[in-house]
Parts: sequence; C-alpha cells; structure tokens
Amino acid sequence: MFARPWPPAFPLTGRMVILLCFGVLLVGLIGHDPWKTDDVISLNLARSVAQGHWLVPQLAGEPWLQSPPLYYWLAAIFGTVFGLVLEWHDAARLASLMLVSVGLTGIAYAARTFFDLEAGRVAPLLVIGTLGTLVPFHDAQPALLTFAALSVAVAALAAWRKHSLPAGVGLGFALPLAFLGGGLDSFALLIAIVFACALHPRWRTDSRRTWIVAAITAAPLLAIWPILVSNHASGSFAGWWSHELTTLQQPPVFDGRRFSYLVWSLW
Repeated sequence: MFARPWPPAFPLTGRMVILLCFGVLLVGLIGHDPWKTDDVISLNLARSVAQGHWLVPQLAGEPWLQSPPLYYWLAAIFGTVFGLVLEWHDAARLASLMLVSVGLTGIAYAARTFFDLEAGRVAPLLVIGTLGTLVPFHDAQPALLTFAALSVAVAALAAWRKHSLPAGVGLGFALPLAFLGGGLDSFALLIAIVFACALHPRWRTDSRRTWIVAAITAAPLLAIWPILVSNHASGSFAGWWSHELTTLQQPPVFDGRRFSYLVWSLW
C-alpha cells in the first residue's frame, strides 16, 4: 500500500497574510469617487456628523432613522483626521478598513484557537477572496460593524477558557458594536449566538465571571445613545425605534432571487 502523503505546508507566513489582506483591502478603497447607494449615502451622513449632527445624522436636511450612527461617527473621525492628506471621502472610508481589519483579526484568532495555526492564516484569505465581500469591504458600509461585531464575539468565545477576562470584555464590546452598527437585527443575531453558547456546558460553567464582565461592559455602551436621543431628540428616537421594531418583526423571506444572491456572494 502506498503511504498517504502529508498535506503540503501553507506557503504564506503570518506577515505575508497580513500584507496580502491590506493590499487587497486598500486597492479600491481609496482613489475613487463615491459609489452609488450605500457608499454615497454613508459618506453624506458622515459629513453631516462632521458638521455637528453627531447625535442624529442627517441626509438632505432630514434625520436619518434607518440605522444607528456608530459607523458615521467613525467615518467622520477618519475623514476629519486624514482629510488633510486625502480626499475627504477617501479618508472617511478608512473606517471601513479599520472595521474589516478587526473582523479579519477576530476570524483568524478564532480559527487558530479552534483548529491550528495554518487555519488562522487561511481563514482571513477565504473571507477576502469571497465575491460577496468584494464591494462592501471597499465602500462606506455600516454593515461592516456587524461583521466586526460577529468576528469579535466568535474570537471572545474562542478565548473563553484560557483568557476569561479579555473574553468577557470582548463579548461586552461586540454586543454594542452590533447594536450601534446594524440596529436590533444585528443585535438579535448576536444574542442568538451567545444564547446558543450559553446552553453549552463549556461556555456556561467554565467562567461565570466572564458573563458578568460581558454584561457590565455591554450595558452602558448599549444604553448611552438611546438615552441621549430620547432626551434631546425624542421625535427622532420614536421614529427610529418604530422602524427598528417593524424591521425586526418582518418574517424572513428566502426565495429564488435571494438564493442565487447567496450562492454568488459565497463563491
């Protein structure tokens, strides 16, 4: 019988993977005019934050109630700081680079912890090589906060046994990232993942302190923006909350068009 050959070693080092990811992300992120739909809308909302509408961003003079403002805050900061050396819209898009970098780091850490070192190098390359991430990773896209939040949460769950305190802090930051980035939809998705893990003995009994740290970290970050909006712009808060509840209550639809989009996105 022939001996089964060992699988070849992964050819890229960790530093090479990092450089490749940054190269792929930077090409197309800067150096172009705002793209239609999400990119141009998000950049205009970030501009309104930079002009003083930080609590409730505005689009064409109207309050924006479709999503919480965390992405627009970050984009406004990047646009203001790096707008001295780049076009403002290019500088603002660097917020996307930061969020994708956080997401890829979380995925790499989780893959390395759950599997091995080579899996930690392959996982981020699989993400950036997926067609569905090609456009969102290169425009001003609030959904990237959901991507980053899910990745941080998975990394925190991977670190649960060996690093219980950092895991609790990481999970505590992931929850408000999802809420302030994607609203109740993203928050509910992350809560479902956390609840499923809480049912498993590994995460339920290993470190109750980690759950307490996560709750203490998340609670004030989740509450501060809704409290400020309800106190200073109650009408906007009511409109935003109504929109979030309506979106959350809509039944999921999975038809042929969405299936084809899913296949294309995962290619």
